[in-house]
Amino acid sequence: MRVLVIGAGIGGLAAAALLSKRHQVVVIDKNDSWGGRARELYLDGYRFDRGPSWYIMPKLYNNFFRKLGAEDLTLIPLKKSLRVYSSKHKIDLYPNDTLNREVFEILEQGGAQKYDRFMHRSKELYDLAYRFIYEDYAKLNPDILSLVFKNFDVLLKNTDDYVNSVFRSTMARNIMKFHSVFLGDVPWRIPAFYSLLIPSYLSENVLYPKGGMYRIVDNIIRNMNNVIFLGNVKAESLNIQNGLVKNLIATVNSEIQVKFINAQNSNLPEWISIQGNQIRVDADIYIINHRKNILMQNGSEGRAPIGVFLMYLGIDTDNPDLEHHNLYFSSDTEAHYRAIDRSTHIPEDFCFYFHIPSVTDPSAAPRGKHSIMTLVPLPKNIRIDRAKMERKILDKLEELIGDFRLEQKKVLDMEDFENDYLDRSAFGLSHILSQSAMFRPKNYDTKVKNLFYVGQNTNPGIGVPLVLSSAIIVDNIIRERYG
Repeated sequence: MRVLVIGAGIGGLAAAALLSKRHQVVVIDKNDSWGGRARELYLDGYRFDRGPSWYIMPKLYNNFFRKLGAEDLTLIPLKKSLRVYSSKHKIDLYPNDTLNREVFEILEQGGAQKYDRFMHRSKELYDLAYRFIYEDYAKLNPDILSLVFKNFDVLLKNTDDYVNSVFRSTMARNIMKFHSVFLGDVPWRIPAFYSLLIPSYLSENVLYPKGGMYRIVDNIIRNMNNVIFLGNVKAESLNIQNGLVKNLIATVNSEIQVKFINAQNSNLPEWISIQGNQIRVDADIYIINHRKNILMQNGSEGRAPIGVFLMYLGIDTDNPDLEHHNLYFSSDTEAHYRAIDRSTHIPEDFCFYFHIPSVTDPSAAPRGKHSIMTLVPLPKNIRIDRAKMERKILDKLEELIGDFRLEQKKVLDMEDFENDYLDRSAFGLSHILSQSAMFRPKNYDTKVKNLFYVGQNTNPGIGVPLVLSSAIIVDNIIRERYG
C-alpha cells in the first residue's frame, strides 16, 4: 500500500522504516533535512546533540532495532550518571545503588533507607509499566485496569507531594523531582507514578551512542527499504471524505529536496504529482508526526507548557574534572517551577541542565576541548532577552566548571522551535494525568480510518525510546488492518 508520513522527526522516520518493509513509503518534512528535534549540529569541529541527549531505557531501543532488523549501536557506558550542583553542593551520582544510597545518607539522616524504599517502588512501577508499553490504551485491558487500581496512590498523588513525603533535604528533593521537566511539566502536575523513570537515568547503566545521539537517526535511515524523502515540503491540508483521507496538498517552501533512501530507482511514484510549488499526494495510509494535528478528545491541543533556551558552546578548558550529564539547582527551584506553571518570567537565579558529550566521546570536540549544550526550561510563550540570558548562563557555567575560553556558540529558543517545528513547546504534551495512557491522544484517528499518529504527543509519550515505541504501536495497528 501507499504510505505518506508527514514529519521526519524520529517518530515519523521510525514508522516509515518499519512500514517500508511491506509498503511504498514517502516522507515529507517542512525542513530540508530529517531528524526533527534530534538533528545534530556542527560548529567548526565541535559536534552537538541538538535535542535529545539522554540514552536511557535501552531495552526499548533494543526492541525497536530488533523489530527493524537493525544492528545495535555502539554504546559507551557512563562512569557517573549525573553531577548535581547548587550553591552548597557538588554531588556525583552513579549507576550503582550502593554508592548513591551513601550520597543520600550524607544529604539527610536516614537518607540511605529512604533512597532504598523510593527506588524499590520506582523499579516496581517501571517493571509493571513496561508490560503495557505497546498496548492500545483505547481497549480496556483488564490487566491495565488492575495495574491502575493497585497503584492508585501514585496516580492520584503528584510528584511534588510524593517526593516531599519521603525526603526532607532540599537537594534530595530536587534530584527526585527534576524528571518532571523532561516529562513536560512541573512536579506538582506530574503524577508520582512517573517516578518509575528515575532508576533509568540515576542508578542503572546510563549509556551514550558513540558518535552522538544522531546515530539513532542514522541507524533508522540505514535500515529503510526504498523510501523517498521530500524536504522543504509543508503539509497544508488533508482532503477527508466519508471517513477517509483521500489526498494531501502540500507546498514547497523553497527548493524541494528529494532523496531516495535505499531505493531501487530514482523516480517519483505516480501517486505524487508536482505542479509549480504545489504537491498532491494520493496515498492509502497517512501518518502524522506533528503536535498541531494531534488533538485531545475535547478537540484542544492540550497542555504543553515548557519551552527551552538552548546554548551550544565549544570551549577550551584546563579543567579535567567534568561530567557528561549535569544539573544546576538554583536557590529557589520552586520559584522557577512556579514561573513555568504561571507563564511568567523565571527568577534571576534559575535551574538548568548541561550536557558535555566530549567527556564520554572525545570525537564530539577538537582534541583536548569540549562541546557543551545547556538547556534552561522556560514558559514557552514568554519573550526573553537573549543576550541577558546568554550572559547569565556563561557566568554561571564559569562559576561551576572554572575558567574556559569560548570558541564557538549558537543559541536557539522558542522562536526557533516555532520556525523549525511549528511548535514553541520543547517536549510536547506533558504527562499530567489527563494526558497519560488512555487519556493521551491515540495512535490512530477515531473518525478517519486511514489516519495515524506517532511521536511524543501520542502513546506511550515523551522521550526517544517512547517515540520509537509509538512507531511500533502504529506498525502493529496497520499490520492488523492492512497487512
